[in-house]
Amino acid sequence: MRTAFLRAPQEGTASSGQGLLRAYRDLTSQEGPIHARSVAAMGRCLLAGEPVPFYQINTLSRLRWFLRLEDGDIALHDPREVAHADRKPAWHKLCDGLDDWPALTQEAQAELVAVLTKLGFWDLVLRLVPDDLEVTASTVTARLAHFRCNAALKSSGPTDRTRARASDVTEQIALSQLPSALRLNAAVNLIVHHAKSDRSPVRLRSWCTLADDLVAGQEPDQADPIQMSVYWRGVSFLPFFDGDHQEVRRMLDRAEELGRRALADPSCQDGLLAHENMHPLLETRGRAAAAAGDQETAERYYRELVVHDPLDAKTHLRLGDHLHHRGLPEDARRCYQDAAVIGAPYTAYALTQAARCSVALDDTEHAVASLAQAVQYDPWAVTPLVLLQDLLPGTSLRGLRPWAGERLQSLLEGLGKGER
Repeated sequence: MRTAFLRAPQEGTASSGQGLLRAYRDLTSQEGPIHARSVAAMGRCLLAGEPVPFYQINTLSRLRWFLRLEDGDIALHDPREVAHADRKPAWHKLCDGLDDWPALTQEAQAELVAVLTKLGFWDLVLRLVPDDLEVTASTVTARLAHFRCNAALKSSGPTDRTRARASDVTEQIALSQLPSALRLNAAVNLIVHHAKSDRSPVRLRSWCTLADDLVAGQEPDQADPIQMSVYWRGVSFLPFFDGDHQEVRRMLDRAEELGRRALADPSCQDGLLAHENMHPLLETRGRAAAAAGDQETAERYYRELVVHDPLDAKTHLRLGDHLHHRGLPEDARRCYQDAAVIGAPYTAYALTQAARCSVALDDTEHAVASLAQAVQYDPWAVTPLVLLQDLLPGTSLRGLRPWAGERLQSLLEGLGKGER
């Protein structure tokens, strides 16, 4: 499937469907990017009967669908779609728990739902977790309600209703009498939510104030460096929207200091949590530096992100997008090519961006080849077809333009009917 201009991955690696993201289909494989290794860690905890850790990196809504494109033999809606003979021990434990669901304690149900959420079984989470839970009755009900809201947002896409429900549940947790660590996490989530949606300075300031108060109420020796790193990253949104880049840098310096401290701490209970925290932190530092006009510092952070999590296609995309924005198409194309080789869930986007770079380099042949591969990989991708229509008239393949137009029209009609 891969076009000739794409560089081969390093020896010992595999495409996401066959290896790098295999933990999403067996809860065991420890290869791949940090987010896949965290899936395997959850599988080990589930099998050992230990508490399942909470990881920050959220599973993309259509990850399993993209994995199906690369490897058709994968459960899409329910782990029990996997035949008994093909289940690894942790997968067996998950399926057994689902079969015994009514008899499980609420605590055990929450552990299973945490794993299902990380695996991306959104519809199943919605079926298992009722929508009328008393959110603040306990830490367990708060977790279950949070997971259900997340699944609702991912299953059908964000709507005004699902956004409002998720915000309401998170607000209830933040304002409750539940443990302060849980409330702080909710407050930071609300900061990020409003920063990415309405950007309301009143709401941002309100939740930042609550987060500040919760942090101030902690005993210094009880403060978790990872959660405090997340806190500083979250509250930096307020000065960011005020245009105070110096204050943003100060806050993110603190977040980075705590993140690196956790990363270097040999007594850290779960080193993977510390490694995972550095991924969004480096990403945020790159974006903040770019917004402040410091493009060299931004590139440094994006390159460190690639080194930190090299088997995550997204890290190569972030660097590629930055270089592309800076007018460096040749360097950016190499990043996009690396992302495309790594695979799901960003393959079609990476190929399309590589094509844009090829156009900027007057390399129409590679641009068309990359776009054709993007269409072959993701039959629902619109942008590659649009770009193909623009490029084909000037090539020996111009006869394909009517096909691209017909395919695009059919695709748009299907999307309008909600067929995807």
